[in-house]
Amino acid sequence: MSADLGHRLAELRTGNKITKEELGKKLFVKTKEISRWENGESSPDGEQLIKLSQIYQMPIDEILLNFDTESSFEYPENYANVIKPSGTNGGYANNNNGGKIIKSFNWYAFPYPVLVLLVYLIAGFRFNSWHPAWLLFLTIPIYYEMVAMSRAKSFRAKANIFPYPVLCVIFYLSLGFDHNLWHPAWILFITIPIYYMFVNSIKSR
Repeated sequence: MSADLGHRLAELRTGNKITKEELGKKLFVKTKEISRWENGESSPDGEQLIKLSQIYQMPIDEILLNFDTESSFEYPENYANVIKPSGTNGGYANNNNGGKIIKSFNWYAFPYPVLVLLVYLIAGFRFNSWHPAWLLFLTIPIYYEMVAMSRAKSFRAKANIFPYPVLCVIFYLSLGFDHNLWHPAWILFITIPIYYMFVNSIKSR
């Protein structure tokens, strides 16, 4: 386990104002084990990562996201001490609010791919626009990356998540199929490493 990931786990815990003892009780592990994770000496297993995902209310891939080892994600004012209750109401219980249920919309759960499929079928059957409507499917990764980007706090974190490569692919295919500009449109792909070199050369703020 890398030190960066250990830093990430410590950042999430402190950002949610949870002590090592409290987290250990939630995960049924010793406090010493939490310290080992955060020091980079060991790592949580799959089941523990799932529980961490529930506690912090974020996908596992965001927990493991450590491209920027500074404080990259922001926490809403009422995000601290919010855990998923054992009931089936799907809300979130705030420990500081007398057990009050707080509900927040989960954009990851929004069926965006299904919506894209419906629009694609309507465009195809109703308007015979199978092309270029199929390009809509390329917006699916853009959607999820924009959701993750909305949680990022620093400029560098936002810029790294920004789906620049996918946008390049969409522009390239559009210029190629619609205007037969495969050349010089391929030059767009050269800008991808330049984009990330530029983004990561900027001091995070």
